[in-house]
Amino acid sequence: MNFQDLEQGDVVELEVKQDSTKVSLKTTIEFKIDDMLLLEPVRIDGKVAGFSDNVAVNLLFPRESKLNIWYNIKVSVVKYNKNIYHAIKLEGDSTTLNRRQAYRVYMGHNHTIVTFTSTGPKNLDVLVRDVSDLGFAFITGESMNVGNVVRLHFPIDDNSELKLTAKIVRTESRERGETLYGCKFSERNRILSEYLMKYQREKAKGKIS
Repeated sequence: MNFQDLEQGDVVELEVKQDSTKVSLKTTIEFKIDDMLLLEPVRIDGKVAGFSDNVAVNLLFPRESKLNIWYNIKVSVVKYNKNIYHAIKLEGDSTTLNRRQAYRVYMGHNHTIVTFTSTGPKNLDVLVRDVSDLGFAFITGESMNVGNVVRLHFPIDDNSELKLTAKIVRTESRERGETLYGCKFSERNRILSEYLMKYQREKAKGKIS
């Protein structure tokens, strides 16, 4: 995929890395001008975000089961038609990753996770957005950091649950002061994989709303 394959209105993601911290910021392509993309400006605490030279920025664009990535792009702030945009120039083709290896199911359910603090483990009720056999994403108003270890208590029936250990690998700011945390499991769990496949089949048949 290259610059010509992207269109106005496409939702893209800026992956910003600095040291051990990684943040994902979603935005939209507003204009294509010559070889430049103008994006809806990303705002943090109401202010247009700036990207200094000491951070690495990748552009991510998912399409079907593949993730297209342009590494180490430059992001600048420009004014066009009296409005502010983030501008990027893409050179060459993207690197394409096949994501079929991660069987993801969107949940939208409240589950318990355990966080590990200096005073010991702490139970936290969060909204689990999605789960795959590689990891899961959850939303909470609690503040956590990339690299923190969490344990998901995931019920698979009325009588049993899986305790799945994962590490936070990315964060994404949400509305109302909440944050989405993307986590990667320390190892794959066969029972979880089978559960997710069964869940998806029953959802497709209308047994799960």
